[in-house]
Amino acid sequence: MKRTEHSLTEEQLQLAAQNPIFRSVALSRLAELLEREVLLCSFRKDEIIYSPDHFEERIGLFLSGTAVAEKSKGTVILNTFEAGSCFGVATLFSQSKRYVTTIRAKSDCLVAFLSGESMIRLFREEPQISLNYIAFLASRIHFLNRKIDQFTAVSAEEKLTLWLLEQAERSNPFRMPVSYAKLAEMLDLGRSSLYRALDALEAEGLLKKDGKLLEITDISALERWSER
Repeated sequence: MKRTEHSLTEEQLQLAAQNPIFRSVALSRLAELLEREVLLCSFRKDEIIYSPDHFEERIGLFLSGTAVAEKSKGTVILNTFEAGSCFGVATLFSQSKRYVTTIRAKSDCLVAFLSGESMIRLFREEPQISLNYIAFLASRIHFLNRKIDQFTAVSAEEKLTLWLLEQAERSNPFRMPVSYAKLAEMLDLGRSSLYRALDALEAEGLLKKDGKLLEITDISALERWSER
């Protein structure tokens, strides 16, 4: 890891502005607020960014690269990160001294870190950021509840639909972050069961598939499908 301290570039500011925490804050205002508050760190591919025993009380915003949140030494992938994604939001003001997952760089990454003190200053100076922060935490609770549903799901269709809905929260259509074989492993499914579930969703008109590019055609209908 290599650390530097300087203001964000125009391109990096635009990425930050797209993140839910800073959404609806004017770019010029965001530049003013973030000046001298950001710590930039670069990580090499496969380097550990955060782990349960090694982390800092800061939120991280990816400015470039991709990473994953994993458990059980990478056998369980909980989340994927790309430019504009953030992590550490739920634990920033927590009394716990452990981080619950391991975040590993899947490519060379550049991450902007903001401390708790910096975030408190931003909350005071721009109340919209505090409202965004609360909304983001609420969305993470929803995400974690969906993860619990995934781990307790019984049928292949239910496991797949819950995973698809999770991906669609970030982008729809979206490109699969892993191979179909890896997805089957992640969902604890046989490959044939995964392909049958994909075919069933396509037959219902809920999913379009073009190689690794997937599109949910009706998110509400897919949510109802997952609750059957």
